[in-house]
Amino acid sequence: MTVEITVHITDQPDQRFHVDPGALDAVRFDFNPSASRDVVAVKAMSAALLTLCEASDSKAPDPRGRWMAIARTHVETAQMFAVKAVTYK
Repeated sequence: MTVEITVHITDQPDQRFHVDPGALDAVRFDFNPSASRDVVAVKAMSAALLTLCEASDSKAPDPRGRWMAIARTHVETAQMFAVKAVTYK
């Protein structure tokens, strides 16, 4: 499966992000029993952000790697709560 996110900002060139399969696994992209379009959107955007964090991750001995690891954890947490919210009955 291929997932791409296009970001359009007025007066800026569009940016297209190819979402990493590992990021799709992290958000359990294929798990959507309700077949909700909102769930697909939340998971796709979260996976795109995880992909961006992974690409920006630094293995250097400075704090950047740790900060990106924390950011990835928070993205995964936010994604889970967002899915909870959009599927609440």
